[in-house]
Amino acid sequence: MRTNLLLVLLIGFCFTYQSSLAQGENMNWHYGRNLSLNFGQTPLTLGTSQVNVMEGCSSVSDANGNLLFYTTGFKIWDKNGVEMPNATGLQGNGPILPPQPDPFGSGYKSVYIIKHPGNSQRYFVVSGDPYEEPVKKLYYHVVDMSLNNGLGDVVPGQKNIVIMSDVSENLSVIGGADCHTYWLVAPKDGYSDQYYTFKIDATGFHNTPVINTLPMAVYGLKELFQTKNGHTVIGVSNTHLFTMEFDGVNGTLSNFDTISTSLNTTPHYNSAPGISKDKTKFYFGNGMLNNLYQVDLNLLPNLSAVKNSMAEVIPAPAAGFSNIFYLRTAPVGDKIYVIHHLYINNGLTPYLSSLDNASQPAAQVVYTQSALPFAPPGNPYAVYYSLGTDVVVNPPSDSFFNRAPDTAFCDQGSYQLNCTNPNASQFEWSTGATTPSITVTQSGTYWVKSSNACEIFFDTFEVDFIVPEVILPADTSLCTGKSLVIEPIANNADSYLWNTGATSATLTVTGPGTYYLEVTQQGCKATDTIHIEAISSYVTILQEDTFICNSMPITIKASSNLESTFSWNDGTTGPILTPTVSGQYVVTAVNRCGSFTDEVMVDVIDCDCSVKVPNAFTPNGDGLNDVLAPAVASGCNMQAFNFRVYNRFGQLVFTGIRPGQGWDGYFKGRPAETGTYMYYLEYKDRYSGSSVQFKGDFTLIR
Repeated sequence: MRTNLLLVLLIGFCFTYQSSLAQGENMNWHYGRNLSLNFGQTPLTLGTSQVNVMEGCSSVSDANGNLLFYTTGFKIWDKNGVEMPNATGLQGNGPILPPQPDPFGSGYKSVYIIKHPGNSQRYFVVSGDPYEEPVKKLYYHVVDMSLNNGLGDVVPGQKNIVIMSDVSENLSVIGGADCHTYWLVAPKDGYSDQYYTFKIDATGFHNTPVINTLPMAVYGLKELFQTKNGHTVIGVSNTHLFTMEFDGVNGTLSNFDTISTSLNTTPHYNSAPGISKDKTKFYFGNGMLNNLYQVDLNLLPNLSAVKNSMAEVIPAPAAGFSNIFYLRTAPVGDKIYVIHHLYINNGLTPYLSSLDNASQPAAQVVYTQSALPFAPPGNPYAVYYSLGTDVVVNPPSDSFFNRAPDTAFCDQGSYQLNCTNPNASQFEWSTGATTPSITVTQSGTYWVKSSNACEIFFDTFEVDFIVPEVILPADTSLCTGKSLVIEPIANNADSYLWNTGATSATLTVTGPGTYYLEVTQQGCKATDTIHIEAISSYVTILQEDTFICNSMPITIKASSNLESTFSWNDGTTGPILTPTVSGQYVVTAVNRCGSFTDEVMVDVIDCDCSVKVPNAFTPNGDGLNDVLAPAVASGCNMQAFNFRVYNRFGQLVFTGIRPGQGWDGYFKGRPAETGTYMYYLEYKDRYSGSSVQFKGDFTLIR
């Protein structure tokens, strides 16, 4: 329970940190054909607005979600829907298509509201020309909420200030590195390799741009999205996904990386980019397939892995075709709203769709085709392509302090202290570690300072480790009929509990089994286990009863299943015996289980074997040397004996198959001729197992 207490404190700390970043500036949307949404209302329903454009628009509320004003760039209305008195003749977000008196509002993301970092009453309204205009200028106007009795108005002399020309309508606003600045990112129009960045700080809007030239030109929806770490930005061109590193201090873009978004041979034309609230999931459509994909930004900086995580969240229609025009993240919940047009049988059906669980993996994202009415009843022909742009809000620069109660842990020596705050990018522990978590093994006071560019959070922990320890002897065996005392090592233990039910510090066992001990120290527990096997000892002589040659000594070996000392009845010690005389040999093995014996019978015999064949014989019947036979020594023990005699014509005249069997000098019943004869002798030595062959000649004399 003490461990759980710390986890609750850590989770509470991270929740407080994250909640401090919640903003209400985007709680009211004004967009499209006289439409609005107030996300502070339940249920969420469509409202009205003075906005009447195809695309570019924006609105801003205070930090509590109360509407301040909204704009199309060329007009600005206060919270009551009344056009601000000095908001006349504003430029940007055209074109004007006669006979309509107002601009068409065709800038995709050409209208933004940017908070003034040095004056909480002032806002910069950025308004850019769409691609239909030939010059494509970018302007800003300054709104001061202290004017017009607190309803706000354009500051005299602070409107239609030209920022640049030849601008793309795909603008972006990115928070600076110090939480007090913003950067307007303006790509050059068309197929261009240049991005202009303009700094907005406490002194105001800096019209001198930082000109960034990419290693390659990009075309299409070129707006940039700031990822979770704050310095990596991501975007899509017509056919590629790309990332860059953004320096929030000097406004430079670097480390350009890109990869094709094509999954196969199907043509791919990227559209409708968007990002989840926690900035870990990026979305974009395929204008050729009419679907929408999600990629996982947690895989950055490996852009190839990001591309490989592409997963479809809105499928292409089964019939007809569709266009996904715009994505905007809701200010409450984990939801993205989508403008989705379906064309079936030459008819258009526009939807305001949604993606729930947008920060989760694609499999958990829930697509609802008709999440909200696209337009009020009675206005079925309203067509628009934008939901407005967000007001980027830097988190407040502040420090937070928390001290957890003194905490004791039963953790057997280590515990991981961590913070799961998703907004912290830097960590500094009292141990010197710079990781989101540390593992502590000693009692003491620990603190961590976690921070991002704007906030610093200090947390202190007083940790007291109670580390009970018990060590049982190594697994062992128990001899049959014996007993064993198990003696644990358990310093400072308050109590003992064996799985036998015994509560003594030691345990005497008489049989095999698994024995478990739990010790307790100040309420903390530790355990250990010992496995004991039964064993019956023995000694065995590896050889069976045998005989050996007196000229070929052998060794006889004894073995035991336990470490033993060996002795033989002839006085030899050790497991090896070399017998030299016949007899019965007995070995005795002594080990921890007792004394054990085995025996073997050894017969020592004469194994010397020699064979000679005479070089002449006289078969004349005088009883002397009348038979030719090999002379075999008494130590011979032969197998497969074969003695053959041939005459000078190569004829076999005699065969003997037993030692002592010889030729009497007759061939085919008649005395053989005198002269020289050849012999061939072969046999197998029974003792050595070797085969012996030799040959020669002799003389028959009469």
